[in-house]
Amino acid sequence: MTSPVVQLIVDSDCGSDDAMALMLALGGERADRVMAVTCCYGNTTVDHVRDNVRRVLTVCGRTEIPVYSGSSHPLERSDPDPIAVRSSVAVHGSDGFGERSHLFPIGGADNSKEENAVDFLVRVARERPGEVTVVALAPLTNLAAAHRKDPTFTEGLREIVILGGNYTGLGNVTVSAEFNFFSDPKSAHIVLTESRCPIRMVPWETCLENGMEWDDFYALVNSPGPKAELIRGATSIVSKFCKDEGDPAFLDCDVLALVAGLWPECVAETNTLIRKMGVCCEGGRRGMCLIEEEGDEVGGVSVELILKFRVDMLKDLRKDMIAERHR
Repeated sequence: MTSPVVQLIVDSDCGSDDAMALMLALGGERADRVMAVTCCYGNTTVDHVRDNVRRVLTVCGRTEIPVYSGSSHPLERSDPDPIAVRSSVAVHGSDGFGERSHLFPIGGADNSKEENAVDFLVRVARERPGEVTVVALAPLTNLAAAHRKDPTFTEGLREIVILGGNYTGLGNVTVSAEFNFFSDPKSAHIVLTESRCPIRMVPWETCLENGMEWDDFYALVNSPGPKAELIRGATSIVSKFCKDEGDPAFLDCDVLALVAGLWPECVAETNTLIRKMGVCCEGGRRGMCLIEEEGDEVGGVSVELILKFRVDMLKDLRKDMIAERHR
C-alpha cells in the first residue's frame, strides 16, 4: 500500500467532477498537501479551466494556492479534437460548469501565475525530487509536454495517478476509447510508455463500477451552503446526461482518482498482473489502451490499475466534500 503523499499537484481540465475532486482535496486534515493546480484543455477550454479552478478555490477559501495555465490543444494538433469537443460540450456545457460558471465568483485575489504549467511541472520535479505526486484528471498533454521538455521529468516525481484509459476496450467518447485518452492519445502513450516513476491508473471501467449513489448525490447537491451550490450548478448538465443514459449512479470519475492519490488507503483492489500499457494513436480504435501480451514490447513502467475502493470510506469522503475545512 502506497503511503500518503507528501505534496500533491492536481492537473485539471476543470469541469464538474474536477470541481468536486478539488473540493474534496481542499477539505480535512490533508488539505495542506495540495501545493498547486495546473490547467489543461479537455472538458472545456484552458481559459475556462483556469477560471473554474479559481472559482473552486474561492468557494473553498484557498485562494493562496497557485494556478498555472498549460496546454490549450493536444501535443501534435493545433486545436482540440472536434469529436472530443462535441462530447465535452454535451456532457459539461461549453464552460465546463453546465453553463452556470458565470454565477460563481472567481475571487478578488489573482492566484493565476505567469509561469506555464509545463515549465512549473519540470521545475518542481527538479527542485523536490521524490516528493510530489501528480494527480492527472485531464488529457495527459501537460505531462507529456513536460517529459518532452525534460526527459528526466518523471524521474523526479513520486508517482503519477491518472484518471483515464481502459483495460477491456470499453469507452465513453467512442465505443473503445475513454475521453481523456481519446483527446490526446499520443500524450497518453508517451506518459505510459516513457515515464520513469510509478503510475497508478483509474480506468473508465472502474468509474462505472464505483459511482456515487443517486440518493447520496442529490443529498449532496441539495445541501445548504456555497460549496453545494457550486456543485449543483456545475453538474446540472452532466447529472441529467447520466440519468438519461441510464447510469445507476452519478459518475464522479475525477473524485476517484483524487481519492486514490490523497487517500491511497481507500483503494481496495488493484490489478498487479497487467505489466505494461500503451495507447492506440490512430485509426478506429484511437485512444484505446493496449495491454502488453507475452512477447510484445510496448515499453514503459508497470501500470497499476485501480479497480475497487473501500465503499464505506469512499462514501464518507464524498459526504465530507462540502464540509468546512479545519486546518
